[in-house]
Amino acid sequence: MISINIFYDKSRILKEIIIEGHAGIKNEDGYEVCIAVSTISQAMVYALENAISVMLVKIKRKNGYLKFVCKTEKLENYDSYVYGIISKAFIDSIKALAKQYKGYIDYKEHTNIEEI
Repeated sequence: MISINIFYDKSRILKEIIIEGHAGIKNEDGYEVCIAVSTISQAMVYALENAISVMLVKIKRKNGYLKFVCKTEKLENYDSYVYGIISKAFIDSIKALAKQYKGYIDYKEHTNIEEI
C-alpha cells in the first residue's frame, strides 16, 4: 500500500507531501500504480525545483519514500502563482489515481502540520 499524506498551511496552500510504501512488485498487480505515483510525484518535484527558488523547497528521496516541504510563508508573487498551478495539478492527479486504485493508495489530507 502506498501512503500519501498531504499537508496544507493555514491558508490552505500545499505545505508538505509525504509518500511512502509500494503498491506491488514488478510483474504483479499494483506495480503500475507504483510507477504512476512515482512518475506524477517526481514530475511535480522536478517542475517545482526548476520553477521556484530552490531555497524554498526541501526534498528527501529514498526507495519507496518521498518527502517534499515548501516554505510557503516565503512564496511571493510569481513563485506563489507557479507553485499554486503545479501543486494543484499534482493534487488533482494523485486524487484521481487514489480514487481509481483505492486498494493500493491510502490518500489523506491534513490541514494541520502536527496531525501526523
